[in-house]
Order: sequence, then structure tokens, then C-alpha cells
Amino acid sequence: MEGRRGVFIENHKGIISISEDEIEVNSPEGSVFVTGSSLKVGAMNGDELRVEGKIEKIEFGRGGR
Repeated sequence: MEGRRGVFIENHKGIISISEDEIEVNSPEGSVFVTGSSLKVGAMNGDELRVEGKIEKIEFGRGGR
């Protein structure tokens, strides 16, 4: 995590849903939810994903697909 403005997620299995307020990422352990405002995917290559914006909360394992 880079302060409250960015987070890297490794070993992801794709984006499940995306909005300015929440991004749900699929991972081998279930979903990872990044919640905040002005969220966007800054970079995505291979199994690494960068979420940018004002990050308020990160939750693990809710749901999962």
C-alpha cells in the first residue's frame, strides 16, 4: 500500500466489478474489495494490479468467485 492513494494487488485472477467507489478483485483466496472515492485501475500487467484513488478500506474474503 502506498499511503491512502494507491495499493498493489498481486496474484489476482481478474476484476469482478469496478466503480468509482469500489473495486472488487478476484484472488485465489476470494474477493478483495477496495473501497474509497475516485478509484481507478492505474496499471494491470500479468498478475499485478494497481488501484489508485482515495482508499478508505480494504476487505478480504467477502464473496469470492
